[in-house]
Amino acid sequence: MWIREAHKWRRWWVAAAIWCLISAAAAREPARVILLADQVVHVTEIDVETVVADAPAAVQPPARQSLPDAWSRTRPGFRGAVSYCLLLRRDDSGLNESFAVSIPRAAMGVQLRFNGIPVVRDGALSGAGQSARLWNSPLLYVLPDTLWRPGDNSLWLEINAERDQGGGLSALRIGPEERLRSGHAWRLWWQNQLVSVLNVFVVSLGAFFLILWWRHPTKRHYGYFGVAAVMMAISNVNMVVTSTPLAENVWELVVHLLLLWGALLLALFPIGFARLHRPEVERVAWGFGGTVTLLVVLERQGSWLSWWAAGMLPVLVMDGVAIVWLLRYVRREQPLRDNLLVCGAAFGALGFGT
Repeated sequence: MWIREAHKWRRWWVAAAIWCLISAAAAREPARVILLADQVVHVTEIDVETVVADAPAAVQPPARQSLPDAWSRTRPGFRGAVSYCLLLRRDDSGLNESFAVSIPRAAMGVQLRFNGIPVVRDGALSGAGQSARLWNSPLLYVLPDTLWRPGDNSLWLEINAERDQGGGLSALRIGPEERLRSGHAWRLWWQNQLVSVLNVFVVSLGAFFLILWWRHPTKRHYGYFGVAAVMMAISNVNMVVTSTPLAENVWELVVHLLLLWGALLLALFPIGFARLHRPEVERVAWGFGGTVTLLVVLERQGSWLSWWAAGMLPVLVMDGVAIVWLLRYVRREQPLRDNLLVCGAAFGALGFGT
């Protein structure tokens, strides 16, 4: 009886086995993109192979990864290199076209190999913890015509980052070089170059308030604002530099502390400007900032960013309360136009700096 039943279900077992084989073959199919002469392809899926910097021999098998790939979510606490692989094939219409790869964001260092040949090396991990800082710099890499071959062409992107650097890779855009360059230029301006322009404004604003403090030494709040603006401008340099004069971990520490103290001093400006004589508030602010700084500097396990974030939250709350005090003062005092001018400057520097 059971033999007849087995023969009855045999066709279903065969069909299930064939389905499993087809599924396994499809799962092993590498990520591939067909390039046309007049089309830009938006790549949101790619193959990934992870290499841990602390143990370079620990290589994981390739796996499919969706883009953007934020390491803070997919591999929190990771330090090392992640290699992304994609197969490219030119359509007959694109054989005479020059193709390029546009990368809106890649953190931190990038190495690109095309058909096994290194094309770009914009930073790699080193023993000193130094790597290129490309996290806020949109990238455009041309794939040399001489390296193309018939059929599949392999594109490898290796992204390097230290812990707590927000490593990752955005979605890619691959297509004709001329079609990508215009969009890349606009992205470069809004994402990178505009920060440098605004930094000039912030530094000039800080210098103006420092001159006011020099002319009126008793008005410390002018000095607070001037120093805060300069600190935030230096901190914002982190968005545009691709290499740092200090070791990576030291640079990150300095930049974050400058932002913390800039926001803290900026919170003291409205209190003095509104003539709310609160020396106890200033003492609490200085003591709090010194405590957070000490905890961050003394942290040896690499988790200082958590202490910094815990300290930054109450500072931002203090900024909000101070701005409310400033607005109430502006409503009461005359002339209103002059007060609104200073209030607008404070708002602008606070918003850009934080």
